[in-house]
Amino acid sequence: MSKRPESSVSNPLAEFLRASRARIRPDDVGLPDGGRRRRVPGLRREEVAQLANVSADYLARLEQGRVTSASPEVLDALADALGLDRDGREYLHSIAGPKQRPGSRTQTTSRVDPQTQRLLDTAVESLGSVAVMTVPVRG
Repeated sequence: MSKRPESSVSNPLAEFLRASRARIRPDDVGLPDGGRRRRVPGLRREEVAQLANVSADYLARLEQGRVTSASPEVLDALADALGLDRDGREYLHSIAGPKQRPGSRTQTTSRVDPQTQRLLDTAVESLGSVAVMTVPVRG
């Protein structure tokens, strides 16, 4: 059984992810090296996926250009797993961030009715500084 060759077309995301993986040794991030010689330098896809808390299949699809963009949260998790500095993180976001569709607005606005805004303001004032996480509901 032969492996399907990766795209010969230049893919900046794939190249950047592979280069970033290659420069990190498993022991740099607290992973065992398994005592075996590696065919390629650096971390394996599965190890990066584990560190970033994403699936290895999803990471492979990103590297192979089968996924055209990733959420900012996934990109931040990959940047953390790969130990990227600020410039590396910004570059990763620039080559893999969500792309605007032609004709879409670059900025969206939402309006909150005045009663809801007063309720939110009152809650914030009474609670003070509290960390909040919102979770989208999917139907």
